[in-house]
Amino acid sequence: MISQHFRIRASSRSKISTSTGLTHNQFWTMRKHQYRRMGQNPKSPVWTVNKSGKREGPLPKTYAETLLNLQRKHRPSNVKDKLSTGAITYLNKWVQDFMYQRKNYFTSGPTSKGTRKENKAIELTREYLQDPFFPKKNEWRVVGEYSEGECDIRYGRTWDAKVAYTHEQMDFISNEAIRAYEEQVSEYNYLFLTNGGAITRVLCNMPSDMILSKAYSQVKASKGPDFTEDQLNEVIDRLTRNHTYDDLPIEMRVHTKTFDCNPNAEEETKQLVLLCREYIEQRFKEYPEHVQAAALAYIKMRKERSHWADVKGTQERAKAWQEEHYPTTHESITLILPETAQSERA
Repeated sequence: MISQHFRIRASSRSKISTSTGLTHNQFWTMRKHQYRRMGQNPKSPVWTVNKSGKREGPLPKTYAETLLNLQRKHRPSNVKDKLSTGAITYLNKWVQDFMYQRKNYFTSGPTSKGTRKENKAIELTREYLQDPFFPKKNEWRVVGEYSEGECDIRYGRTWDAKVAYTHEQMDFISNEAIRAYEEQVSEYNYLFLTNGGAITRVLCNMPSDMILSKAYSQVKASKGPDFTEDQLNEVIDRLTRNHTYDDLPIEMRVHTKTFDCNPNAEEETKQLVLLCREYIEQRFKEYPEHVQAAALAYIKMRKERSHWADVKGTQERAKAWQEEHYPTTHESITLILPETAQSERA
């Protein structure tokens, strides 16, 4: 079924995790509701009484629902309870996207800047490390049985380059902004067979068209639609000053961290993917049977069409390469035979 097509993308690794169980406060909330349901005090085997001195009755409906949810999370009995809430949301969206063979890509200012300035971030990291052999961005994508991904740099370690949207994201003390990506880099580490992970966070200039778009939005919000050109230029100058960093020392623009990756990442990913595939099967079966049949037929058709499109594209690229290196000409060629050559000389 469709679950066999699911693999964890390394960049989305942090969104998919198993249920973390109960926190300390959640555990004792569950215990309190359990004792109250039995009519006893958690600390002594006597009936619980309220402020008016009357004995407590059965749990209210909201408390009973809270207790049931906490008990399910404490001792999960089905695959849905074994996955975190974020993982369930991610998998539900994956099933919907796969059935329709479409995807709604999320875009924002930080993600747009990060994508466009990735090569510049690698260039600044090379300058900061003073290593002329530090490579350019990796273009290879590795697809494994349970995960897939494309690291930014493969140079002894698996490097991931992150572009800070503003100077406020450059954290040199707590490392929280970098630590959040260690799980993602550990996934790259075993896919690319490297000896550890590294993360570089770089403060790059904001592209000029993004500054102009941001300035236009700000001046329109503050001055209304009838703003003047001078007012727009004033906002552009202010944003340019606050979002370009060429005058800063390189030590304040680049923050790198190396670390040893999780040695059990491959096995943990395998178990997690098997759990996710089990949930995907359950989720898909919740759709009506006629929708399931239509979706499977449509997916098969799209896969076949994609395959032949790839084959055709490969053939066209091969033909273009052949024409470039071994061009075929349609000019007429005159062959001179040996006898003809001797008669012409005579």
